[in-house]
Amino acid sequence: MEGKSNLRSTPKAPFTSPLCQ
Repeated sequence: MEGKSNLRSTPKAPFTSPLCQ
């Protein structure tokens, strides 16, 4: 679910954002 939030910061790869890793 965090991917949705990262999508704003990382439109390139929301599910591959550094925050998630």
